Amino acid sequence: CKRKWEEDRDTVIEGLKRLSDYPEYMWFLLYCEGTRFTETKHRVSMEVAVSKGLPPLKYHLLPRTKGFTTAVQCLRGTVAAVYDVTLNFRGNKNPSLLGILYGKKYEADMCVR
Repeated sequence: CKRKWEEDRDTVIEGLKRLSDYPEYMWFLLYCEGTRFTETKHRVSMEVAVSKGLPPLKYHLLPRTKGFTTAVQCLRGTVAAVYDVTLNFRGNKNPSLLGILYGKKYEADMCVR
């Protein structure tokens, strides 16, 4: 993906269509915020929220919804459920895959809807 929707749309839709008849059970994870939380990204995100008349979020970035709505449209009728999961790492930690592989422990709170 080139992170430009106009260029990536066909690739994303084709990939999702291939998943619609995948022969095994699967979980499809989509990170709607699309990035890690920083104060700068939060400020920019809240400027966008205000410009669109959306309520400000204190601890989250404004979700990026094109990928989610495209996934729902392409996978409609093939998935049993959609879960909204929020994960908050305690102590303002930013886990990394390398840290996890080296056995570093992280504590987190998870909200599942």
